Amino acid sequence: MTDILALLQPIQNSAPKEMLGRMMSLLMFSGTGLAPISQAIAGVLSKWNLTLVFALPGVLVLLMTVWIALQPELKASARASQARPTWMQLFLQSTESPAVPVFSVYAGW
Repeated sequence: MTDILALLQPIQNSAPKEMLGRMMSLLMFSGTGLAPISQAIAGVLSKWNLTLVFALPGVLVLLMTVWIALQPELKASARASQARPTWMQLFLQSTESPAVPVFSVYAGW
């Protein structure tokens, strides 16, 4: 659970408040909604060439990694999000004043 929060926290912090719902719906769709489509593509590719089922995603991940590393806007966004408090800092603040439901506000619960 903390792994998911650690991945979502920078995305939620960098998204504008009015776009946070749309950003989260896009993330949820890409994580769960595209699974049947990717499984269908993998099934077709496995009938044709099983090695391609494993090599193609590896090449795509490598290309995306290189492309993301070369984006200057993302580096600036990462530096800006480091100035915001992390979910753990917010949680520790909430234990000092238990009237603030941090997880219901920041984690969508």
